[in-house]
Amino acid sequence: MRNAKITITPNETDEQYASITMEGDLTLQNAEQIKQNLVQALKQYQYLSLNIENVENIDLPFIQLLYALKKTVVNSGKELQIAALVPEDLQLILEHSGFDKGLRL
Repeated sequence: MRNAKITITPNETDEQYASITMEGDLTLQNAEQIKQNLVQALKQYQYLSLNIENVENIDLPFIQLLYALKKTVVNSGKELQIAALVPEDLQLILEHSGFDKGLRL
């Protein structure tokens, strides 16, 4: 099983802000690990910047998890920015699922 790498980096000057970097295998196999890290960050920070890069694999459950995260952030009055750098073939998954527009990737 390949792993997802998730790094949460607090802002040095603003304790309400953190950057989250996700890379690797962003799939159902790693969904629980990903979810736990995101829940922890949501509890701790008001402003989150999520960077998705160096993706080896991505699947629809991960995209659904991102969509749920976005809805949770909006409903809690917090802020989230998502930037995704994924290979073209993986970008097609986003487009075909319709989540690319909902997530504004």
